[in-house]
Amino acid sequence: MPGSNENELNGDRIVGLSLTERQQEVLQLFADGEALREIALELGIAHQTVKNLMIIVRERLGAKSSTHAVAIALRNELIA
Repeated sequence: MPGSNENELNGDRIVGLSLTERQQEVLQLFADGEALREIALELGIAHQTVKNLMIIVRERLGAKSSTHAVAIALRNELIA
C-alpha cells in the first residue's frame, strides 16, 4: 500500500528493512557460526537475551528460521 510502513520488494532486495546495531551484531555472530550461548558470553549478555533478539530479528525480517534470517540479511546487506 502506498504510504504504508511495510517493507516492499525491489528485485531480490526488500526496501525498508532495518535492524538495530545490537540485532545486527547478534545476527552477524550467528552467521559467523557462533552458538547462541557463545554469543551471549562474547557480548556479556544473558543467553535468554540473545534468544529474544534472534526472535525479534526473525520477525522483523519475515524469516522462517534463523538461517533464513541470515540469508535475508546478507541479501539486503544488513550483515557482511
